[in-house]
Amino acid sequence: MASQKLLVVEDDRLMWDLIEDILQSRGVEFEIFPRGSIVNGQLLLTNLKGEKVSINAEDYLVALVDGKLSMSEQDGVGITAALRKLGLPVIAVSGANFLNDEMIKAGAFKAIRKDHLWCGFLRGKAIYDHLMKVA
Repeated sequence: MASQKLLVVEDDRLMWDLIEDILQSRGVEFEIFPRGSIVNGQLLLTNLKGEKVSINAEDYLVALVDGKLSMSEQDGVGITAALRKLGLPVIAVSGANFLNDEMIKAGAFKAIRKDHLWCGFLRGKAIYDHLMKVA
């Protein structure tokens, strides 16, 4: 049975803070990974401690993946494809429509523009409520 925990792949510190504030205030479990790589065909995500870890898709309900990961060895499109191979649903989150489109092609079932996500945060909407509607 899948967990209710969210997996977040995001390299922007300000976005981490926003996501963390909203999800913690709702009592939602989550893990943030700012970077990812594929080594010998295996997805490794780098946690906030700098440790590269493999993930078990059954530990998560859904993944939020940024399309442009500046500091990452693997971009959001590649991470999306790898997470889908593991069976984890992915929501693409990018400021660029073309990246969201590429992530949909890689297997994401939904795309959210970052500016829309920001507006939701600023208006006090909880991202978790939105995710539960689409997951």
